[in-house]
Amino acid sequence: MTFKSGFDFLRALPRIGIEIAGNHQPDLAVARDAWARLGNAFIASHKPGPVEPWALRTFGLPSTAGQPAKPRGRRR
Repeated sequence: MTFKSGFDFLRALPRIGIEIAGNHQPDLAVARDAWARLGNAFIASHKPGPVEPWALRTFGLPSTAGQPAKPRGRRR
């Protein structure tokens, strides 16, 4: 859920030891690290929809997650 939306609506992250802010968002550095490690598996299992996943928009492809995200064009 967090990779899709940027929010932990199900409050699953604290149960695995990841703190979230009062707005249900994880720390960006923690999210970036998780995306770098788990993003390829997410992409492989994710069914594309009308909105690009938050983690992909925010961090870019998992292989580049340690680098600043490049601006992405709008989908048509």
